[in-house]
Amino acid sequence: IENINSVTSSVSGVAMCPYSPHANVTALLARGNAGLFAGAPTDFSGADAAIYRTLASPNLRTHQYDS
Repeated sequence: IENINSVTSSVSGVAMCPYSPHANVTALLARGNAGLFAGAPTDFSGADAAIYRTLASPNLRTHQYDS
């Protein structure tokens, strides 16, 4: 990543960002076409934690409520 000062695109955060600002979130932006990997609770109650990949094709997500 050479430059992170400019916005080149945007994506919706619905079902990808936690509702609580206190939730634990881990993310990794991989080089090349690997995408953005993140693990976070995605529902209002915080019960549905997910690992997902965006910014690459296809988008991937773990099964909902797979604990």
